Amino acid sequence: MARFLEDKNVRITLVNPTTWEHYDIYFRLFETELAKKWVKAFEKMNFGEKRIREKSIKFSRSNTYTLDTLTDRGKIDKINRIIDNLNSFYDTEIRRATVIDQNTLNYLHEEFEIYGNRLAEKLSKNWWDDAWKRLDKDDPQAVRWPGIRFNEEFHSSFLQLNDTIHTLEMFFNTSIPQRNNLPTFSNVNILMSYDPRIDYEITEEDSASFFPYYRFGDLVLGYNTLGKNIFHIVLDEDTRAAEENAVVLQTTWSNEIMALLGADNATPDYKTKQYHRFKTVGLEQHGWKFGDHRNREGYLLIGHLYEVQEDDLYKNAGGLKMDLTPFSSVKSVEIVSDTQMTAAYQHPDTSRIPHWKNPLPLQGKKIIEIKNESWAIITWILNDICNYSCRYCPPVLHEGKNHLFDWDIVEPFLDDLFLFYGLNLNKKLLFSLSGGEPTLSPFFPDLVKKIHTLGGYIGITTNLARTPRYIEENFKYLSYAGCSFHPAQEFPNNTADEWIEKVKIASNLTMVTVRLMMDPLYWDKCIEFIDRIKNETTARLEIVYIDDQYGSSKNKLVELNYTSAQSEFFKTFKTIPTRTNSLKILETNPLFKQYSSNAIITYEDGTAEALNSPQMLINKGQTNFFDFRCGIGNESMFIHQYGHIKRGNCEVGGIIGNVKDHKKIDWNSLLKSVICDSVRCSCGADIPISKKS
Repeated sequence: MARFLEDKNVRITLVNPTTWEHYDIYFRLFETELAKKWVKAFEKMNFGEKRIREKSIKFSRSNTYTLDTLTDRGKIDKINRIIDNLNSFYDTEIRRATVIDQNTLNYLHEEFEIYGNRLAEKLSKNWWDDAWKRLDKDDPQAVRWPGIRFNEEFHSSFLQLNDTIHTLEMFFNTSIPQRNNLPTFSNVNILMSYDPRIDYEITEEDSASFFPYYRFGDLVLGYNTLGKNIFHIVLDEDTRAAEENAVVLQTTWSNEIMALLGADNATPDYKTKQYHRFKTVGLEQHGWKFGDHRNREGYLLIGHLYEVQEDDLYKNAGGLKMDLTPFSSVKSVEIVSDTQMTAAYQHPDTSRIPHWKNPLPLQGKKIIEIKNESWAIITWILNDICNYSCRYCPPVLHEGKNHLFDWDIVEPFLDDLFLFYGLNLNKKLLFSLSGGEPTLSPFFPDLVKKIHTLGGYIGITTNLARTPRYIEENFKYLSYAGCSFHPAQEFPNNTADEWIEKVKIASNLTMVTVRLMMDPLYWDKCIEFIDRIKNETTARLEIVYIDDQYGSSKNKLVELNYTSAQSEFFKTFKTIPTRTNSLKILETNPLFKQYSSNAIITYEDGTAEALNSPQMLINKGQTNFFDFRCGIGNESMFIHQYGHIKRGNCEVGGIIGNVKDHKKIDWNSLLKSVICDSVRCSCGADIPISKKS
């Protein structure tokens, strides 16, 4: 009887991206050294940087795969779209498919093997570690294989090609009578892969965990060798690979797991067929023995589906008896305790209530892409103190002690930022400074002067807490000031008039946007204040939908509900543009440098426009970028008030370093994009970053 690790189980959460309903699948981990090593590596990764490299949930062997549909135009077009995308990067043209048959699939598999060998050579020489320094980014080689950068979209397309090949090969290796009577959704594979990818050597003891056959519900480590192993040579009956002894054994495992929810193939009939295939392709002539664990065939098994849940999912004839297709994306993979796993069945209504925020209703056109590659946006939470304590603001942002590090640490860190983003990547830097209240930082004056001297652009989010004199001395270095008006702090204290006068002073020095926090408790006064801002100042005005879950917080800070009429107001309100211009400001402030985002939005209907107001997109529920590939890190950085550094304002991508130890940062790792696992992008600094569905 199998033995399992105590209190170490895997929970894979699937979601329906339309309704945001979830479905949890639980796996028990075997008590093997390999499973223990994977848990240790996974938990260590979760405490540091965690970046989703690849994830997928694939439904196959459904009754949509019939002999008729395999060769239809749609299937050919699908595989040719992948090939066309590869040919836009690759220096060797791959032939487009005219028919889907075994010869076509063998040819494409050979091309994948060639790519794998070339990739392995580059990786073994650490070619990408400093390749970006050797060529100008406008050099033609910089965007073609084997170019200056390891192009993520290019590599993902090759992996997609390989997945498609294997999906179709599985069909061709299924007997004809079975093909036409396959149960719907009988095979589901769920994959999750993370970066930074760390490869671990497979020991002789680990080899015992290789299984060439799988059962419904097996949890395995992903196959990490790009060439063909014995399992696939036999499965594809690839006599050419066998004759050339082109066997590539798996030598490492990494932080990638795959859940196999398909019909068992660990049957006597299947094993017999595999034996005859093994003999037919001629592997024995090269010393390979059928069934030998040294062949390292199949997958490394580390766990199996929770037996209680298996009763819910497993169909006796093989495959799923439950339709999981609505849950078309993977939300997360977590290690959970025995109590958490068993409670899901003992107390199904209360044991598992996800604390992620739901998407806002979409009230505009769906965004499919944002491009903004010329800027790097550096968001810096300068401190954790504030003269206010708003109920919708997390205490961690206003109950602190200002700073944990001094200017002599910050200054050299700034130099490194400008070296990486400015000199090496040729990007303009915009620093978005906030807090707490950023102007309460003791080195705020030194910081804005230094950034301005190095050629950077500066924007701040402030509640205008400081005196008119302070504003006059320091706002002249800013490209813009986002001035937040908090009704619960200003109206009861009768300070609204004073606040408007400060807006007027700031507007003579920089571009000002008033961000009016639409507090439901002061709704009517907020509506009146809109007219005051419009009539008494020249500032741009946008209204802010207050989120009950601040930023990437998993828990609600406050119950803050808008009425249907108030929600409709957000939908129909149009941002009031500024009534001044840069030439007017330059007359009073010759230091002023205007920031202008180049971000372009592309919508699902094919139309495109400039991104002018991230807040408007948030208000209209247009910033659900879940599963998008995002350029945070390449085009952005977030610096926490305690000094730790992330790719963006959200938690996506994990921690990459600390201001105090900035020399240890792997700057090159920021060149890779991130797959978003957050349902709602709610920060104005993150929204303009390049992203694509």
